[in-house]
Amino acid sequence: MDFYRVTYDWRDDVTLVAVDIEDENFFRYVASTGLWHLDPALSNGFLFGDDGAQYSPIGEEAVDDVMGTLPKFDMRSRHHKLALTEFNEQIRLRPDEVRTSADLGLTMQQLSKRPTAAPGLVDLLLANVRRNRGRRLAVYGARSSAEATMRRRAAEALAKSAAASLSSEKVQIETSVFEGVRIIDAGKEWSEVYTVMVRLAPAHRTLKKNAAE
Repeated sequence: MDFYRVTYDWRDDVTLVAVDIEDENFFRYVASTGLWHLDPALSNGFLFGDDGAQYSPIGEEAVDDVMGTLPKFDMRSRHHKLALTEFNEQIRLRPDEVRTSADLGLTMQQLSKRPTAAPGLVDLLLANVRRNRGRRLAVYGARSSAEATMRRRAAEALAKSAAASLSSEKVQIETSVFEGVRIIDAGKEWSEVYTVMVRLAPAHRTLKKNAAE
């Protein structure tokens, strides 16, 4: 996944975009949902410079800095209200087009906001009820055994707190931690990876399915 800070010749807006070149998918980060939304229209700016778009590549370590500069939609604006409505509908109706930061491979070391703070996260989990599918909530990477122990404990702590903070009388959330490895720096270095997964608890999934049918 490649990341870009996008500016425009004719307006002051900044857009944070993740590009999956292999699958030709373009995701826009939306501060008001805290999630990444598939937006095929971005490809024209990337390939042809439509709308005066200037794509500046950034490393994963710079993504959080750009996130911090992006404002949420101003609900006093009719245009902003409409835009947020469309993104929320995408979460509810087409959840496969939406990603968490962890889905894109960003680690907790690279992000300053707690992943449970994403306003659209619970709706994304509810939208996946028929698929019985979990989502990556957070990824912790470690480069040594000592660091791995610390990251594993952090992942377990987040999993426990996330289940409590995201659950309510109407929504029951469960979390789990998976251990794995990934290759860093073109295969020259291995890293322990701990991934926190989050999804609806089994009882709640059954209730939601029955209600939908």
